[in-house]
Amino acid sequence: MAGPAITSVLSGEYNPGGKLPYTLYPMSIMDRPFTAMNLQTDGGITHQWYKGTPDYAFGAGGSYTTFSYRWPSASDGGCGAGPSKLGIAQVAKAPPRFCVAVTNTGDREGSAVVLAFITSAHPDWPSKRLFGFARHSIKRGASVTVRIHAAAEFASTVSEDGVRKLLPGSFEVSLGDIDAPARHRFELTGPALTLEAYPS
Repeated sequence: MAGPAITSVLSGEYNPGGKLPYTLYPMSIMDRPFTAMNLQTDGGITHQWYKGTPDYAFGAGGSYTTFSYRWPSASDGGCGAGPSKLGIAQVAKAPPRFCVAVTNTGDREGSAVVLAFITSAHPDWPSKRLFGFARHSIKRGASVTVRIHAAAEFASTVSEDGVRKLLPGSFEVSLGDIDAPARHRFELTGPALTLEAYPS
């Protein structure tokens, strides 16, 4: 069964739409000590903390068609990127949802996998963190509004002593693929709020 499946993809009979669920590193990753358990040290590890240039990044993936991503307007009936400011207490009680309009700009039907990432300039934050994803099959020339519902933890950070908090600061969300997603910046405002504290 594997042979015909591979042939159908290589010949273009089947249009793939998957995304890589891990990072493929260059050989230099072997210089990282095998005993290094801290994901942030020695150049970092995983898509969240790796500081180098991967051979293939987390979320990479091809298709025989192309897609564009934009925030829908109110007239589109979509929830869009959301406000530019969010209160911490509001996020904890009613986490936001994000909507992105995905258009198949190629010449054939295909599956768009929308990846939702968040990042922050806060020193304790990773370079990016995946907080949601969705897959939709879209016909040539058609558009679909994709909704991603975030959990309160999507903008949280965990301290060294295991306390998960929402902290005030600047954030950016991106929805789409890893090359040309729709991006939106927002501020979390208000006092820090503990979401979860692990027992000592």
